[in-house]
Amino acid sequence: MKKQAMDNYLWQHFFELMVLDKKVFSDIRVREICDKATIHRSTFYRHFEDKYQLLEFGLFTLWNDYFELDEREKFYTPFSTANEFYEKSTAEALIRRNEVDEEFIKTADAFFLKQLSASFSTVLKKDSQKGLPNDLLTRFVASSIQAIGEWAQDQPEKISHDKMDTLYKKLVLESLDLSSQK
Repeated sequence: MKKQAMDNYLWQHFFELMVLDKKVFSDIRVREICDKATIHRSTFYRHFEDKYQLLEFGLFTLWNDYFELDEREKFYTPFSTANEFYEKSTAEALIRRNEVDEEFIKTADAFFLKQLSASFSTVLKKDSQKGLPNDLLTRFVASSIQAIGEWAQDQPEKISHDKMDTLYKKLVLESLDLSSQK
């Protein structure tokens, strides 16, 4: 089996463990993934260092269409854009199943922060007029999105994605003089 096919095969079985078999990420061991996929552990380790790297591969696979969306749309309306994609994706079942697993959330957050930073770099190079280092700006924007999302989850009443986009525009885009760029 070719590398890409085996990577996808391993991800499929890992996904099934988490979603269909209803196991949380932190409880799954590489041995279980190998048993489910009926492969030897050495085969697993030829493709991935550990289950964290396999999860990152899987998140990228599930969210690939999102990462292909227009950078400006993701940048200027991050919550609405992500939600629109998320509701139509198979990622929803995975996230819902693991939303209370701190190990999963920590890994997924780090992955998405890295992906958003890379995606926003292009927009900020074109739109920023502050003369600040681009890598600092991208981290600031991506971290702000993450913070707003976490804050919204902690609220007793549901905060709409449009409301989160409005807060993001006021807190982040206006502070960077980017609110009128779209």
